[in-house]
Amino acid sequence: MAQSPAPHWAAKSARLYGVACLLALCVLALVIMAASVWRELVTFDQMKSDNTQWALMQTEVELLRLELSVTEAAGEDEPADLAELRSWFDVVYARAALLEQSEAYAEKLRLPEYSADAARLRSFLDRTVPLIDGPDSELRASLSTLAGMLPDIRQGARKMALRARSEAATATGARQQEVKWTLLKLALLTAVLLIIPSGLTLFLLRIMRLGRLQTKTGALTSARLQTIFATSADAIIVTNRGGWIVDINPAAEAMFGHSREAALGVHALALLVPPELVDAQSKVITTTLDASAARAKGMEKGPLRIELVGKRADGARLPVEVSVGAMQVESGGVIVALVRDISDRQMAQTALTDALLLAQAGDRAKADFIAVMSHEMRTPLNGLLGSLELLGATDMHAKQKDLVNVIGASGQILLHHVNSVLDISKAEADRGPELQIEFDFDQLIADCIANQAGLAVTKGLMLSAQAPGGPIGKVKGDPVRVQQILLNLIGNAVKFTAKGRVFVEAERLGPEQPVEIRVIDTGSGISEFDLDRVFDDFFTLDTRYDRPAEGSGLGLGIARRIVLAMGGEIGVESVLGDGSLFWLRLPLPQVEDHAPAPVKLAAFPTAAQFRVLVIEDNPVNRFVLRRLLEETGHSVTEANNGVDGVKAAIAEGFDVIMTDISMPGLDGVEVARQIRALDGPSQRARVIAVTAHAMTADLQRFRAAGIDDCLTKPITRLGLAAALGGATAPEPPLRDAPILDKSQIADLNTSLGSTATVALILRVIAEGDAAETDTAWLADVSGKSRLHALAGSAGTFGARALQLRLAMLHDACAADDSASAALFSVGISELWHETRKAFLQEVALLQADQPKVAAGA
Repeated sequence: MAQSPAPHWAAKSARLYGVACLLALCVLALVIMAASVWRELVTFDQMKSDNTQWALMQTEVELLRLELSVTEAAGEDEPADLAELRSWFDVVYARAALLEQSEAYAEKLRLPEYSADAARLRSFLDRTVPLIDGPDSELRASLSTLAGMLPDIRQGARKMALRARSEAATATGARQQEVKWTLLKLALLTAVLLIIPSGLTLFLLRIMRLGRLQTKTGALTSARLQTIFATSADAIIVTNRGGWIVDINPAAEAMFGHSREAALGVHALALLVPPELVDAQSKVITTTLDASAARAKGMEKGPLRIELVGKRADGARLPVEVSVGAMQVESGGVIVALVRDISDRQMAQTALTDALLLAQAGDRAKADFIAVMSHEMRTPLNGLLGSLELLGATDMHAKQKDLVNVIGASGQILLHHVNSVLDISKAEADRGPELQIEFDFDQLIADCIANQAGLAVTKGLMLSAQAPGGPIGKVKGDPVRVQQILLNLIGNAVKFTAKGRVFVEAERLGPEQPVEIRVIDTGSGISEFDLDRVFDDFFTLDTRYDRPAEGSGLGLGIARRIVLAMGGEIGVESVLGDGSLFWLRLPLPQVEDHAPAPVKLAAFPTAAQFRVLVIEDNPVNRFVLRRLLEETGHSVTEANNGVDGVKAAIAEGFDVIMTDISMPGLDGVEVARQIRALDGPSQRARVIAVTAHAMTADLQRFRAAGIDDCLTKPITRLGLAAALGGATAPEPPLRDAPILDKSQIADLNTSLGSTATVALILRVIAEGDAAETDTAWLADVSGKSRLHALAGSAGTFGARALQLRLAMLHDACAADDSASAALFSVGISELWHETRKAFLQEVALLQADQPKVAAGA
């Protein structure tokens, strides 16, 4: 294996290089300092020869000579020769011009301390020039005037000369001081230059000693590295920069089946990678090498390890994990790759991935189940609500009875949907037997028409059925699924048709042929672009299909699932603006006409008289539950918390224990667990959980604690009878729940009387007002017990929408999920005010009926 140089030698070389650079810098500084001294000496010498002060002194002297010439000329009796005077004037004039025009002197003369005297000199010369250049007579006449002016002018020149001399002396002293400091620094630098070589010599001696020691250490390190290279469990492959193998360890020989001698000098990719993957994996390795180099520079980039496919000597492929990096050694650059066989890990990972996919498929199936179930509950609810509106506007006569029958049929349909949604998912996976019973096909269509008639009448639509080929008669198949499909199609047609009519046609296409059903409406139709998508889940047409009705877009997708599971076909024909026709063909064999027993609504067995323990912390819910139980002949014992409930179950034997789930202190699940664990007279009693809501995971947890059944609020006679009888009653859906279920208020009025019902509703209103005042439904985890109590009260009195919202908010607070709690709390205050208004309307109606009841009594 190629060896890398000792890192200490690299450090020592770096230090030597640093010392050499320092020495070079000192020499450079010495040269620069010497040059600086030389410049200072030259400048000092120039200062000595500076002629500024000399020029000014000469000006003074020349002015003096001019003054003497003027005086002599003025004192002579005979007219004197004025040539000498004019000569000295020209000398002074030339001197002044030189001082003003030369940059060496002009800059100084412009200074404030010189400018006034220079200006007087210039003014004197300018005024005298005409006399000097004029006739002698005029000049002689002015000699006395000139003689009087010249002393003052000469005195100004003297002041400038003295000032220049003083400044020159000061500058000379400063320059001398600078030269002194420069020489001092030069001496210090020279001393440093003497010290550094001495220190460098000592340092080199120490380096030599350390070099010998590190040579020994390097030999030991090399031996260790060679041992690691030879004994490593991972394959180690060393190549040069071009990828040609320079060394491999024994593990690499064993992994790939090539001997070291055979591998040396061979290109690694050609030897160890499948030919078809060479280009792709070469790019991956290059990218990883770049990432390794970036990490060496302190930058995060790319993976440290990569997964590739290797090739053994016998041609077999194997998955490998490779860590690759480049390094520099004495012989040049090398690339080192550490390779690990990950066949076992990939097998385990594949198994985990398969398990994850199965779990995700289960989650998706559960989500589909919940979505389908919630949507399918909406269709019969539309029938119930439409019929109830008609019932409120008519007197009790035969028509009312028909409408009540429709309501009952819709309630039964809800139960069928809950049970059949799971069959839909089973049908998709070809699991679960299809129900095959005989039923009257024409009567089933009539029932579906009756179910949707209430909503059609409220919209002013004509809803009817036609049989172009005559009655279908008795057929064999699954009436529940057929009814589910028809209710989806008819319900959609009624909801999405603004005016006109909806009619259903059914006929058999021929002997031993499927039955074709057509649902035709006069709505605004569907565009050709959307026809292929109307059966997709969650697809809606928005306003393009002229429908203000709500919908999640699941109904037609559900219908298609069921039709395909039954071996049938379904489709749609439509022209935009001219209505739509949905058709389906179902294999429903004809059967002989006989009189089978009519199918009736499921009835729950009448429960015997039980001793019932009610554990509920909400007094309103406890009171209602007690009255419902006592009304059917059961004896009731109450406990207002979980601890008292467990004590009562230990002290006395009960047939049934009904416990609220969410209670402060000891909740319902722990109550059931303790009752089952303690050897008391109620250990084997039937335990029923009473809760505002429960999901599948909650039910599993309840049963694990020993709870036999779960009764969801609001509690109805039918649901209570079913729970006490050991059956499971259909629970009212909470998705798209109404503000107030008036049937629940009517049920309570029948059981408790109007006076008690009014008092209890007012108590719930006060409870809600207090929560509104205290903002208990904000995202506050500490208020979860209060939220639970209010949700229970809302459910007891039919406030379904408020119950659902409070239940979701309670769950979010219980899970410390502040984000979800904040989401669920949005708009809850407005929902309470709407619910409160509905409560007050019911109170007014109940109070209006009280005098009539009293009079009748």
